[in-house]
Amino acid sequence: ATTELKSAISQAKLGQIRLIKMIINSENLSLEKVIKPIGTWQQDFDNAVLPCLKVNQPCYILYKLDSRYQQDGSPEWLLITYVPDTTQTREKMIYASTKMTMKKAISALHIKYDYAATTINECSYEGFNSYIRSLTAPKPLTKAEIELQQIKKNEMRTQGKKQTLQSISFPLTPELEDALLLFKSAEVNYIQICIDIAKEVISLAVADKITTAQLRNLIPTDKPRYHLFSFNHRGNIFIHSIPVGKSTIKEKMLYSTCKMTFLQRVEADLKIPVARKIETDSPDELTEEYLVDQLSSSSSSSSFPPAARFNSSGAVGDVNFRHQRMFHNLGSPAFH
Repeated sequence: ATTELKSAISQAKLGQIRLIKMIINSENLSLEKVIKPIGTWQQDFDNAVLPCLKVNQPCYILYKLDSRYQQDGSPEWLLITYVPDTTQTREKMIYASTKMTMKKAISALHIKYDYAATTINECSYEGFNSYIRSLTAPKPLTKAEIELQQIKKNEMRTQGKKQTLQSISFPLTPELEDALLLFKSAEVNYIQICIDIAKEVISLAVADKITTAQLRNLIPTDKPRYHLFSFNHRGNIFIHSIPVGKSTIKEKMLYSTCKMTFLQRVEADLKIPVARKIETDSPDELTEEYLVDQLSSSSSSSSFPPAARFNSSGAVGDVNFRHQRMFHNLGSPAFH
């Protein structure tokens, strides 16, 4: 983050600022605009937020609410990630993959709401209120939640036996589909994929050109992830990383049950060949020698190692995992 942005964040901690607009400029997270409070947060909202937005320019908006965080009495904030549909694909990916870096830069502020918008109308006071109403409205069970309930019932009926997990299909976000096409055309050689449980979509986390030595440092140690890595032009490797003891049961189940349909989309629909599929709970063993060994292995009737093969029904049997930090920006050094 630039010096100007750091200074604005320091003032924001004291409650002296109503709005901070941030953009990515020359590979830096930069301050573009600061607005001070005039009236209440409701009165200031449209007059402060809407003039900051441009039809074709993505940005991050920090907007101070008038409520206070109970633990320390500091102001609470709304974070708006504004990425118009007309934004160029590469710029969309940069804003998506840089969001974690941006959140670290503003970590001193308490974010009450994290809101994504693609149109100026969605960023209006009424648009934000619609979002708040959607958070508090009672929701029926989704298809995925119903399927997860059925999975749990099946587990109870089959104690002591191998589990056969049903397959769940979540849609891919447009940013992920764009990144997969860049991967296919070799413009990037690494994609990290995450499941947004709340939105029930499969999303892009990271897209970049990396070396084999960098791979292990990109794999999160606290959340499951999927990874696609084009290994030295030898072949594409799919990695399912599952940290031991840190992810929730629901996360593990969703990543397991979405995996087959995701791979079918990658291989059958997008025509991206996958030479090897690996499951890991430790990034340290994903060395160049290990990946070479996996790709050159003659026992390729199944593209998973023996401990993680799929049974004839397409489900995963018992897995003995043998075997990562995230969010570099796309094709550029990490922000400072």
